[in-house]
Amino acid sequence: MVKIIRTLFIKLGFLPRKKALSGGIDAGRSRFSSPPNQPKSTNKTVLRKINEWWLTRKPAKKSAQIEIKRGIFSPRTLWLLWLGTAGMVGFWLFSSIDGSSLVQRALAHIDLFKIVVVSVEGETHSDAEQIRASSGIMVSESMFSVSSEDVEYAVTSANPWIADVEIIRRWPGEIIIEVDEYEPYALMTSGAGGGGRLFYVDRRGHPFAPVVAGDDLDFPVITGIELEPDTAGTQEQLSEPLRFLNMLGGNDPNLPAQSVSEIHLDAEHGMVVHLVEYPFPIFLGTQITREKYHRLRKVLEVLYKPRRHGMNIGTVDYISMDYLPDKVIISTNESG
Repeated sequence: MVKIIRTLFIKLGFLPRKKALSGGIDAGRSRFSSPPNQPKSTNKTVLRKINEWWLTRKPAKKSAQIEIKRGIFSPRTLWLLWLGTAGMVGFWLFSSIDGSSLVQRALAHIDLFKIVVVSVEGETHSDAEQIRASSGIMVSESMFSVSSEDVEYAVTSANPWIADVEIIRRWPGEIIIEVDEYEPYALMTSGAGGGGRLFYVDRRGHPFAPVVAGDDLDFPVITGIELEPDTAGTQEQLSEPLRFLNMLGGNDPNLPAQSVSEIHLDAEHGMVVHLVEYPFPIFLGTQITREKYHRLRKVLEVLYKPRRHGMNIGTVDYISMDYLPDKVIISTNESG
């Protein structure tokens, strides 16, 4: 190996070619012995020459780039890269919790993630135990096996008061079923001839739950709808009565929302309104406008002050607002 290296250095010109020696062994030693002021070993001089030659061929910028590149892959940098990758994998795992990945199936067998508590929040008209039962969530099953979409469908199908469901996972072992219930705005009768069946209706005209014994009935009743609650035409028939009830939301002292007891849909007269305190009908027609609503308020204001205007609401037989445009007809009876 030493001979090979020496031959290479001779070819590169760093060592002189070997000449024939005379004088025997002593003469050879005398020729290659180092002068007193020179380095004792020729190897140092050769290495110095190689280093100088290499520096002349290698640019300084390239050397700096190599140093920077080496710094990027330091042990600390590699540790940070590994930690960031692990964090992204963990984020993907918990953000796609309803998926069926191999990792989740493996974690499903860990006792730490078994369900120990199923809680229900947000229920007022619904029964919490019924919600738990209809959800299908079982204690001791894995937190990863619960599908939010399946639970929402099951709970809303079994509980008519519930409009929306959200599943909250409180790790490591609690499931919270948070429900959002419908808000009743009115009552309606449905079926041929009225049917006698009452349903709750929300502000958007969605009949959502039948009235059962003990429920709150302190809402205006919309009658005259012969369609079933789940048919497409029901919301269309409810649109004008609900528009009138929305106008009553201002709670004008002469026509507050609680003063209306019934809104009947009649094929001939359209909407017929009945007040809580007085039995006479108010014929509003097929459409209710803002102008018609303000006109009715003014008429009731006059009728509520008989001494000032000489009219008594107790003598009114009916009020018609659909007979003539922009006119109000008040019919009275002498017996009042």
